[in-house]
Amino acid sequence: MRQFFVEGKLQLNDTVSFDSDQSHHIRDVLRMKNGDKVRLVDRENGVYLSGLVFDSSNVRAVVTEESQAVEDGNIICVAALIKKDKWELMIQKACELGASVIVPLVTKRTIIRLDDKEINKKLERWNKIALEACQQSNRTRICRVERPISLQEIEKYRQEVSLVAYENEQNRNLRETLTSDEITFVVGPEGGFSEDEAAFLNEKGFVSVSLGRRILRAETAVMFVLSVIEGLK
Repeated sequence: MRQFFVEGKLQLNDTVSFDSDQSHHIRDVLRMKNGDKVRLVDRENGVYLSGLVFDSSNVRAVVTEESQAVEDGNIICVAALIKKDKWELMIQKACELGASVIVPLVTKRTIIRLDDKEINKKLERWNKIALEACQQSNRTRICRVERPISLQEIEKYRQEVSLVAYENEQNRNLRETLTSDEITFVVGPEGGFSEDEAAFLNEKGFVSVSLGRRILRAETAVMFVLSVIEGLK
């Protein structure tokens, strides 16, 4: 069943009017018909079944039934900024795989550097990608992309399980550390973390883990970690 996020709080018998772009997408891209059922998720994570009503120009949805939201855990992905196409792909796939928050990270070996003006523009686009990915994958909570941080700011994102993917870790694998559904994991840039950065993360309570025998690209590492977490639910 198709899902759409809406502003505000919904209740039974409410009518939601889609804008022209959304109406075009529903009518001409998804090829949905009058009376088709959709799920609407409001900003308080309420989930409602609704029926589509086609007018001459736009599409409306009438709320008919309350449904149950299923969204557990809090998974924070802290990932070093990488090139645009790979970064945007990573956002999309991280949202599909269950990330709750994505935090861009700037490290010594991060190639991408953004000024404040660029960050504001990028954040708008990144969060739009996140919204669309969460909607497509039937998430009931929208993943949030935050402003980039330095390594020195990372401690505030620490949770019950806090991990850093580190290629030099030989003894501890990812699966054995996933003992909670409150997880923060950190992935470095293409060049990896320096030894002093890895040591700093360990000092701040982030446990180094191996992702296996192979060296993964940054965006692949994020997808791998989230896939393992999802597979253990």
